[in-house]
Amino acid sequence: MNMSIKNDFIKLFKSFGFAFKGIIYCIKSERNMRIHLCAAFYVLLIMPFFELEKSERAVIYIVISLVISLEMINTAVEAAVDLKTKERDSLAGIAKDCAAGAVLCSAIVSVVIAVVFFADADGWTRLFEYFADSPLKLVLLVLSAVFWFVFIFVIGKGKKNEQD
Repeated sequence: MNMSIKNDFIKLFKSFGFAFKGIIYCIKSERNMRIHLCAAFYVLLIMPFFELEKSERAVIYIVISLVISLEMINTAVEAAVDLKTKERDSLAGIAKDCAAGAVLCSAIVSVVIAVVFFADADGWTRLFEYFADSPLKLVLLVLSAVFWFVFIFVIGKGKKNEQD
């Protein structure tokens, strides 16, 4: 293999490594990111019980990725601002508030989309019947809620300013 091509592959894989490092950092340090992941998990879990068109499912996937991506951009903006100034600064506050506002706007839109797409009573009936059918499924659902509670409120404690 040509040395130049090999170096390009190495750079490519390193760039993926840096990207995954950023994702992991955001999950560890940002409670809201963990909340978004929890919401995405349950949306993806209930989706099959609703008769959604391919385009509706695509919208859900896009909105999930948008909220998560904006949360990561918000984290990056906060880190960059904190790197520049440790003192209270009105412009720094504006940057942080605007980035957080972008996440909030996308999260609100995602909730509106979920309400529109999951307003079907038959889908909720199918969902409840599925879990009522088997005590094991119901136990697994409750355990998933416990897992997410721990993941959201316990896992990230003290991780905000750690460097890996």
